[in-house]
Amino acid sequence: MLGCTTCSIIETLNPEEAWPLAPPAEEDLDWLRVSELKKVVWEVANPMRKESAFYDPDLPKMSPPGLPISGIDNIPTAFLPLFELDSSSTSWNNPYYTAVQCVVLILFLPCSRANLMKFLSYLRYMEPAFKHLLEQRDSRALLLMAYWYSKLRYGTWWIARRAAVECQAICIYLERYHADEALLQQLLQYPKAFCEMESNPGSSSLYSKGPGIVLESSEAYSSAL
Repeated sequence: MLGCTTCSIIETLNPEEAWPLAPPAEEDLDWLRVSELKKVVWEVANPMRKESAFYDPDLPKMSPPGLPISGIDNIPTAFLPLFELDSSSTSWNNPYYTAVQCVVLILFLPCSRANLMKFLSYLRYMEPAFKHLLEQRDSRALLLMAYWYSKLRYGTWWIARRAAVECQAICIYLERYHADEALLQQLLQYPKAFCEMESNPGSSSLYSKGPGIVLESSEAYSSAL
């Protein structure tokens, strides 16, 4: 509950005053640090043991499958050049790799209770190197954060408001300060659409197999692999 409360508290509903548009402050991303500390508490308390009052027999069924540790077979081709991914990429040699895999995992899923653990895998598997990039407001790390936020925009209560405000703030930040990054701007259309900043969600060529060919559904995506 502490983690949910920390995540749900956001001081402004104005994207211009929210991270990452707001001036740097010590409390930036504090909610992420609390989430990280929760892992330690969870391991010590083990609340899902069978004798615990919090035991839920359905929870293991909702756990996300193991993420790929190497390779790019399941990653949209449009992501590959931007995040410098190829068949040799792993979480050890590319700081974006695990975050990309977490985003791909949820790309066509609704943020429901049944899928919640898959959405939280983004936080669970966040690498220190990637978190450092977020703290530095790295454009590619921010783009992945915007993708995750866009999927949570209408999701569970404790993240929805932060997701809505900070997704818009990220989109404005990237358009304002990284307008010259053509591929990043192209991929930014997807989170913009779901954060109510773009009228046409299909304008993103995230799953393009070639010029002008856009795959807009999970079925189409699967057929393209």
